[in-house]
Amino acid sequence: MGKLRIKWSQRLPLLKLRKLYESEASGAIDEDLLEDVAVTLYLRCKDIVAVDKSRNGELRCPFCYEKNLNEVYIKVSRDEYGKRIDELKCDECLNEISYIEYQRCTKGAQLNLGGAGDAFRRFIKEYERPALPGKRMLQVDRLIHEFHYSLKTNIDQPTRSVGPNLLGATLKESIKFLDELSGIASDDRCIKNNADSWQKEKKKFDEWWYWNS
Repeated sequence: MGKLRIKWSQRLPLLKLRKLYESEASGAIDEDLLEDVAVTLYLRCKDIVAVDKSRNGELRCPFCYEKNLNEVYIKVSRDEYGKRIDELKCDECLNEISYIEYQRCTKGAQLNLGGAGDAFRRFIKEYERPALPGKRMLQVDRLIHEFHYSLKTNIDQPTRSVGPNLLGATLKESIKFLDELSGIASDDRCIKNNADSWQKEKKKFDEWWYWNS
């Protein structure tokens, strides 16, 4: 087996998202841009979930997925001594895959599920159902304003924005950008409510970050 290379879905450029919000605020959502943004986030969420599954014993075949987005999962097995078997084979495309190489490809890709799994999975399900532009916009808006939450102690404590997972920006840049989006006037009550809720969660995050950084 040669060195594995996986082409993960791209994170969403901030400029596209800004243009989408500006079009929504104008009263005429750019539907083509909305679909572009939504499918980018959808594919990104699917990659995040797939990486998490790989760490829990199911590896999505990168060859089948790259060919036609066919999600074929390979069960990661262990030998008689309980040691994980590194060399895997896809029954669908017959390609061999190294588990170690697969995990190497995830390094630095910002694909950690963390404490935002419910948000990523929810958006996948939402996108796979038809939705009018207004509803799709709310789904996008809710997703990008999500936080990761503590999985061990205080489950209501936001510990990280999902921004770096989904957007082409660092954590600091993502927080600043989402602040700016909140300042773009919208007549939609739900979008306004999402912005208000995000500001409250951001305050909790800022306080937690101050004491834990």
